Amino acid sequence: MPKVTVEMNDDLDERVESVIDELKEEIQDYFENNAPGASLPGIYEVTGDNLHELVDGAVPAYSKQLDDLYYLHSYELDKALDDAGLDTDSDNRIGCAIYCYIEQEVHKWFSDNINELFEEFEATGRNTFKIGDEAVFIHPGSDEEIRVTIDGFMTDDKGDHFALVSCTKFTGSDYVLIENLRELTLAEFIKDE
Repeated sequence: MPKVTVEMNDDLDERVESVIDELKEEIQDYFENNAPGASLPGIYEVTGDNLHELVDGAVPAYSKQLDDLYYLHSYELDKALDDAGLDTDSDNRIGCAIYCYIEQEVHKWFSDNINELFEEFEATGRNTFKIGDEAVFIHPGSDEEIRVTIDGFMTDDKGDHFALVSCTKFTGSDYVLIENLRELTLAEFIKDE
């Protein structure tokens, strides 16, 4: 009987790495676009919104690619599908299993690395509001953009942070307490370099 050589493409790890690389870029973009005022909850919101699209884009589209990966990694893929609690008898079972595996591996990476990435960004000093900085604040009552100057900071007994800002737009007072510093990031931050 003649021997037959079959080639299989084993790129599952590369698919996971490509999603992680894209996620790193999104996190860096979030840092750049939201500093100062970038926060871990903000990162979770941004990455959570886009993670499905990134993972979905990493799942092979062709049957041969799906079959190759399943043949080579059936145990890990079946486990990922079971861990996700999805029906294992569906028509696109292999694609679902690959999706679940990539998503779970990316979540593991994210959990293991996000605090370190955020701490590295914090260490650059670009995520800190300073007294005298100017920002644009969106007034919650009117959605009007209001230019403000940061005059001070305070923390209440619950540990919530506030910015004391001055502006000329508010009636009745020139000073306003902004409850959450992240509210200052809802519009473009303006800082004199």
